[in-house]
Amino acid sequence: MRIERKRRFATNHFIFLLCIQDFLNAAVFLLPDSDTARLDVEIALKTVLNVDQGYLYAHPEQALLSDEKNNLNELLEQRKAGKPMAYLTGHQEFWSLDFKVNEAVLIPRQETELLVELALKFFPQNDSLKMVDLGTGSGAIALSLAIERPMWRITATDISEQALGIARLNARQLGVSSVCFLKSNWCEQLTDSPYDLMVSNPPYIAQDDVHLQAPNMRYEPQEALVAAQAGLADLTVIIEQAQIFLKPGGYLLLEHGCDQGFAVRELLAQQDYQSIETSQDLSSKDRVTFARKNSIFLGLNE
Repeated sequence: MRIERKRRFATNHFIFLLCIQDFLNAAVFLLPDSDTARLDVEIALKTVLNVDQGYLYAHPEQALLSDEKNNLNELLEQRKAGKPMAYLTGHQEFWSLDFKVNEAVLIPRQETELLVELALKFFPQNDSLKMVDLGTGSGAIALSLAIERPMWRITATDISEQALGIARLNARQLGVSSVCFLKSNWCEQLTDSPYDLMVSNPPYIAQDDVHLQAPNMRYEPQEALVAAQAGLADLTVIIEQAQIFLKPGGYLLLEHGCDQGFAVRELLAQQDYQSIETSQDLSSKDRVTFARKNSIFLGLNE
């Protein structure tokens, strides 16, 4: 009943909302089904007015013109239908950087920043090393690391030409020219091995996972989300292939589902990796498991 009243308010009173503050105050009524209603309205306002967040709060009494209100209403109607704000605006923040996105790429998530954090932790110096980002999508991981570690030689792969196009666009807009983008199904086309570091945020959602029914999920590329074998198929392939392409002692970092930590550790152990551990995201959920290629048989123990 409460949500229905909010919907009626949004329909009947949109015309009476005049200024920036009006729309911010009415966020929960304009987007009654969104858990991030105010943030969504902020993003929509910034997009329509072409301003930053600081401007919204510095000019709360600024009235919206008729065409601005129409554009805002159109954005919010699509958001109510479940389309993610990142696809509506064409932008998503990751590692405090602005990335272009569209429906050809997965929307970068905050929890994926853990991959970047761990890579920087394991290699704190800006020394020259070789790294590959498998399944780069928008290029968020590879480009964030390229900016933090400009001496690294980074290769970013994806099987999708459309995704690689978005990643290259982001590289240009961020002023990064050091990343080599390569069309490849995981490691198949790699030629610059061995690598010091391999990272990946592969598809890991099971085909029957109920979360796939969420309205926003149907807009994202399913091939970047879903994997067979209870979500472990692509993780298994990467773990097997990385043994060939990593240096002895090199690191493999893998994002996975919050309930897959044990399974991923088992897969790594079966392939004779060492120093296997799982790190939690900001919600204290298992998110990234990392390991090192075994160096025992080459006499390179640390």
